Amino acid sequence: MRKTLLSISYGNKQETTRIVTLKVVDGVEYAVLENGDDVRLDLIQEVLEA
Repeated sequence: MRKTLLSISYGNKQETTRIVTLKVVDGVEYAVLENGDDVRLDLIQEVLEA
C-alpha cells in the first residue's frame, strides 16, 4: 500500500509526513505519524496532499 505524503496542521505545528497507522488509547483516536508524533485526530486542523 502506498502512503501519500501529507501536509498536516495541528496545534501550532505543520508537518509534511505520512500517517503510519491509527490507534485508540482510552477511547481517544490518534494518528501515528511517520515522524514519530502521535496526534489526536480531533486536534488535526487540516490535511492536504503534499
